[in-house]
Order: sequence, then C-alpha cells, then structure tokens
Amino acid sequence: MQSIVKPGGGNEEKPFPIVIIGASAGGLSPFERFLSVLPSKFGFALVFMQHLSPRHKNLLPELLRSRVPGLKIEEVSEGLAMLPGILYLCPPAREVRIEKGSFRVTSRPRQHTHLPIDELLISLSEDAPERAIAVILSGAGTDGARGVQAVKTQGGTVFIQDPATAEYPDMPLAAINTGQTDGVFPPESIAAEILRFHDSGVTAAPDDRFIGPVLFDSLCQMMNERTGHHFDHYKPSVVARRVKRRMYLHGIATVNEYLKILASGDQEAAQLASDLLIGVTSFFRDRLAWKALHLEVTRKLVAEDSATPIRAWTAACATGEEAYSVAMMLRHELDVAGSKREIQVFATDVNDRALERAREGAYPASISADLPPDYLRSYFTSSEDGLSAIVNKEIRQAVIFAKQDLLTDPPFSRLDLIICRNLLIYLEAEAQERCVSLFHYALRPGGYLFLGNAESPGRTDFFLSLAHKKCRIYRKAEVKQAARIPLSLPFATDRAASKQKPAPEYRQSIVHFIQAALLDEHAPTAVAINQNYDILYHNGPTNRYLRQPRGAPTQNLL
Repeated sequence: MQSIVKPGGGNEEKPFPIVIIGASAGGLSPFERFLSVLPSKFGFALVFMQHLSPRHKNLLPELLRSRVPGLKIEEVSEGLAMLPGILYLCPPAREVRIEKGSFRVTSRPRQHTHLPIDELLISLSEDAPERAIAVILSGAGTDGARGVQAVKTQGGTVFIQDPATAEYPDMPLAAINTGQTDGVFPPESIAAEILRFHDSGVTAAPDDRFIGPVLFDSLCQMMNERTGHHFDHYKPSVVARRVKRRMYLHGIATVNEYLKILASGDQEAAQLASDLLIGVTSFFRDRLAWKALHLEVTRKLVAEDSATPIRAWTAACATGEEAYSVAMMLRHELDVAGSKREIQVFATDVNDRALERAREGAYPASISADLPPDYLRSYFTSSEDGLSAIVNKEIRQAVIFAKQDLLTDPPFSRLDLIICRNLLIYLEAEAQERCVSLFHYALRPGGYLFLGNAESPGRTDFFLSLAHKKCRIYRKAEVKQAARIPLSLPFATDRAASKQKPAPEYRQSIVHFIQAALLDEHAPTAVAINQNYDILYHNGPTNRYLRQPRGAPTQNLL
C-alpha cells in the first residue's frame, strides 16, 4: 500500500485506484478522448501502455503535454513509485511490471511472444487486486485479453472501448470475448465510470465489518436458495469485495438495499455468483512452480513401471487452462518415453459457464505467451481468423469436465495427482481443513498435491512437503488411520427407540416378507453405504452398474 505525504507533514496510509489503459493501433485518439473528461486533479494513478516501434523516437510525452496542458506526466523508469494524480507513460519494447507499488522495467523477453499489456495487467492484479482497473482501447491482435481475465478474477474492474467506436476493434473484441468485462463504452464514458467508481469508495481497503454476521448469513442463505451455491464457507472479506462492486454497479449505498435487489429475482444472484466463482487460472501459471511439478512429479509418474492410466484431478478448474496444462505435460513426457499409458484428467468446478468454455477448448491467441513453442505446435490449432488457439482432439479427449462442489460432492479416488491452486486462500479455516482431508482421502499412497504459492495443507501428518521455495508440492503421507471422507452427505440420522411394545414375532416376519417383496418388485437398484463409502447392503441387480476393479477385492463404492 502506498503512503501519501500530506502537505502538513506525516504519512497517511490511503489506498488509491490504479488504472492501466492498454492500446495499440488507433489507440491514441480514444485515449485523448478519455483524458478530455478527467479533471485536472484525479485521485488515481493512470498508466498508459501502447504498442510502439522501438526504432523511432517516442514523441508521445511531448505530444500529450502540448494537447493536455496541466496534466502531470512521468515516463516510467525502473523503481519509480506510483502516486495518484499522475499519468505514467510506458516505454516502447520493454517489459513493465508493478511490484509493491513501484515499476519494474526489463528488456523485452526473446523466448516468448511479447505481450506487454498482458504482463503489466497481470502484475497489477497480483500487486493490488482490489484497486486494479483495466481499460482496453483500439488495437489489432489479442494483447490484453489474458490481462483483463487476471484483473477480474482477482476482484478488480474491467472496462472496454465499444468496438463500434474503435478504429481497430480486434483488441476490444478479444477482451469482450473473455466474458470478464464490467462495461463496454465509448472512451469518454469509460472515464466518467472510473470517476464515479472512485467516488463510490469501492476501491478502498476491504473491511470485514462491511457486512456484519447477520447480514452475511442472510446473504449466503439467499444465494443458496437462488443459485444452489454455498458461500458461507468463504472468507467474509472476499464476499464483501464482490458485494461492494455489485452495489456500485447498481448505484446503491447499503447492504440492506442490495439484499432487496437479490430478493427481487434470480438475475442479480447469478451475477454475484459469477463474480464469486471466478477462478484465477492460466496455462502453466507460475512457470517456476510448473517446472518443479515437471521435474518432481510428472517425470516420476511417467517413469513408473505400470500399465494403469495416470489419473489427475484439477479441482476448481475454472475455464480449464490448468487441466489442459497437466494433460499436455503428461502427454509430452509419455511420448518422449515411448509409453502407451493412458491419461485421465478429471476437471471439476461449480461454475457452469466456466465449464462450457473449458469444454470448448478455445482461448485467445495471446496464450502463446504462456506456452512452450513445441506445445503450441503439437497440441493447438489456430482458428480461421487467427484470434483463437484451439486445444486439439487428443488432449481434449484426455480431460473430463464435470460439475462438482468440492465441499459437498463425492471426490474421485486412487489419484496420482491433485491440482487445487488458489482456492483454499478464499475459504475459512474449517473449509480448508475439510478440503485437505478430502485430498488425502482421494490420493493413492504416495500421490501428489499441487497447491498455490500462498497455500499449504496445514496438516504435516497428512502431507510431506517436497521443500521447494517457489512452489507448493506435497506427497501423501501414510497415517495410522486413513482420513475419513469429510463431506456432509444426507445419511439417515439415528432415530429414538420406539416406546411402543414390540409386535409379536409372527407379525414381524410377515412385515419383513412384505417389505422384501416390495423392495424386489418396485424399489430401484441401490446400495446402502456408510460414511466411508463401504457397501453395507445391495438391493436389486447392482452388477449392471458396479464391478470389482483389478486387484484385491473391495467393498468400497468408489
């Protein structure tokens, strides 16, 4: 958080919004229209990144100073700290990132496609998530699409220039196609929205007291009734940030007013659920972590002397990038080893819209910056317009997408690898512990767990860390008593013993005979199980649906 020095002396910790505007061809004119609406003193930091050729002198600073007199302009340099009320212009052909409120400037990377707007926005989403505002103006290509996804998924805000007003609409269209926009407007209207957004206080530091316990419970209950999703296990600060944004969009000031809007219909509940369910994901997100996963896990799994499929599960998979990432990595290693073993990647989420996009396997062409070139050649095809990269059939067939609530639905079993990154950080401690117990239950002996860089399983008796500084990879530890499946499933409750006198023995036998006949004739095929999923009773021809797996006999349903 930046410190603002007051004229009277002393420092005051006061968060301010950070607005990053990305543009390419035809982007200068709409940017000037944007600036024309701003007052001489605006309370946010403004950063402008435009694709410019490094072979020509950058005349943009002088041009803007002459056209917008009185505007404070600084050219971005290494280590420069951001302050509100200043326009920062990024240098051409350089990689610019934001870390701890200051700029980091490096040379253009050679090994990856240069998408500077994406990189700048992604760094902002990690450094100041709730205060981030992304704007995409006119431009060719798809730079910015990955960046706006990162900003939105971290709780920031996204505005896009109306393509009808853009000289080159490709960049705005690519950003809109992500489905992560808060508004599509002409440039002048975007500036007005940001000013209103800032005045509303949405970008202030999150406050857990914004929604008190009673209102929080009411909101979660209403969301469950309207959408079927459970948010009572989310951290209140996470919910509060999303609710603040929705309140701003409706122009209301109190949570009680917002609850009335929620109660009036399902549309707003669906919008809020969409905000809360958005997952932070991309292909090979955190390259160092995926490199460690490659060396410590996937290579070892491929090297095992086994003919059984390699089974992985990506929980809270969002739009599928991580599921496809692990499938490609495993496929590549198996091909190198000349192995014919199959791959089974189970990818689950509760967000229907995200799962639909994941199944399509179509992503902005800008994902080329996240992928090794040989993966891009081997596992993707390009759309006819060149704006999308499509996962090929072989990899799509290796991934099974399904709707599943991690905290209430049964898990998979006998898994080699579980990937669950950046979900636990949003959950309360009790829900985190339930997830960790579930992962331990679902993994085979010696299986691996891959978490986000800010997460840990907590229980050292369940998982052993592989001790990598830049990532969180764990191996299942064997415990004396296996983890019980930590789900609240609708098992029958114990009933109080009847106070009536027992019926005569002959009547009991007749009742038992009638019940058995009715079950055989009319009841569906079923099994009764205990809380560990061990089968206690079969009814009907269960052999049509269940069969014993290879190996030692088992009575466990999973």
